[in-house]
Amino acid sequence: MVPNLGPKRACRALTSRPRNALFAPKGTPKEIIAKLNAAAVAALADPPCGPSSAAAGQEIPPREQQTPAGLGALLNADSEKVVANHQGGQTSSAE
Repeated sequence: MVPNLGPKRACRALTSRPRNALFAPKGTPKEIIAKLNAAAVAALADPPCGPSSAAAGQEIPPREQQTPAGLGALLNADSEKVVANHQGGQTSSAE
């Protein structure tokens, strides 16, 4: 069941930003994670993929954020915003 937040509260801080990420099962060896990450970073830097995706409106994170740790930090920050908004805090998704 989804709670009814009411019309004013529901839209006050509602934002939507698509996220694309690669996930692997828990326990995947770090060497495999590193290989997958390297392939994803290379694809994002390849002109037919990364720059054309950015031109189409897809948000490509800076290189230093294209890591498992960078994704974790982004997801944690997003989660904190959702929790704060649910608890009535004033948050902004603008970064």
